[in-house]
Amino acid sequence: CVLGNLALDSKNLEFDFLSLVGTLPIMLGDPRKLSDNERKMLKSWSTWLRKMQETYDYMVYRQDLPCFGEPTEGHWDGWARINTDTQEGGIIGVFRQGAIEEGRLITINWLKADEIYAVINARDGDIIKEMTGDQLKNEGFRVSMEREYQGKLFEIKKIDKREESKRVFMEEHTTWSFPGRELKALISVPPGPGPFPVVMAIHGGAFNGGNCHRFSPGMHQHFLDMEIAFISVEYRLLKDGGKHPVAIRDCLHNVYWIKDHALDFHMDPERLTVMGSSAGAYLAMMVGLTCNDTLYQPGYGPYQNRTTSIQAVISHAAMYDWKAIEEGESYIGEYRDDMSASSVYLSAGTTTKAFLLLGGEDDVDWSPALSARTMQKRLKKTGSHSELYLREETDHVGLYKMEKEFVRWAFEKIDPFLDKYSK
Repeated sequence: CVLGNLALDSKNLEFDFLSLVGTLPIMLGDPRKLSDNERKMLKSWSTWLRKMQETYDYMVYRQDLPCFGEPTEGHWDGWARINTDTQEGGIIGVFRQGAIEEGRLITINWLKADEIYAVINARDGDIIKEMTGDQLKNEGFRVSMEREYQGKLFEIKKIDKREESKRVFMEEHTTWSFPGRELKALISVPPGPGPFPVVMAIHGGAFNGGNCHRFSPGMHQHFLDMEIAFISVEYRLLKDGGKHPVAIRDCLHNVYWIKDHALDFHMDPERLTVMGSSAGAYLAMMVGLTCNDTLYQPGYGPYQNRTTSIQAVISHAAMYDWKAIEEGESYIGEYRDDMSASSVYLSAGTTTKAFLLLGGEDDVDWSPALSARTMQKRLKKTGSHSELYLREETDHVGLYKMEKEFVRWAFEKIDPFLDKYSK
């Protein structure tokens, strides 16, 4: 037995391994008894740690994270290994040791106040936050963990301000405040003078769940790589009193807010595409079909009695026919002006240029293939361009969860569509 080191046959091997990274990760046992997945996991972490050591020489440095103590049952603990000589960055580790609370605020000292740093999730390489050293020290960022015993590692990396001076990544803003409820938006903008086209993304969740964080940092980055600004927005849910058509009005309010603030973020207010998934796709369709009509314009705030236009809509499995969905009654209520019946959708009044409809052939619950095909026929009557793609062996759950295979397939359709109708 070697004091302070854990066995390779641990029931929570990865958690135990990560908990040792703040010291020296040595685990005892016969590596030949590890499963293939366990060997791959340890090799992946070893490769990452070797890269971090080569970049930051982190083993020479160790600090205690502010407000975090030593590992104790029922609490959180954490450490930092920031290179305080170069102040280029380093790594941090945060651990939930059976604590009741699922999240904690992390602050980091020892960095240059005016420099910009990226907080990078070690597991997938996603950038979860970009902040100055001063912001990391005084404001920090929040880390959440679903499991009672879980650990996460992060790279803290200084960014060259000359290259990234105008880049914005998942910056949070409030578009409107109601009593007890704020509508948030996460804004990402590519570096450079712009103005850039914009995609406004609306989350799903059966109108009773989800928020602007529903779209991953990787998705934000994908659009930045295309030189497109990406903004994920929120709307009032059923539990917030968001009965139909409140959520539609909130989404139109977000369209106006983005257009009014576009130049502040080097965005082009005239090249706006609205995208949504599941319930969010229904709302995106509603925005595209009614933004130039007074039917659902916001009845609050500075944007009342206005109409507008957008370039295009991207719909991931929208509910096109409420009559076919029993659960739809919980949202639509007494309103029957849905996309299958209202004259709004049969008229040629929409000014939206193009619609991209994506779905699954096996989605029989919320967005059946037949209703999607019927919706495309109606769109053709408006004079707008429309494209419909249904992925085989894909149901609504796979669409809503944005499984990797679907996302990869979807971007093969989305990217050329945006190149043609947004840029």
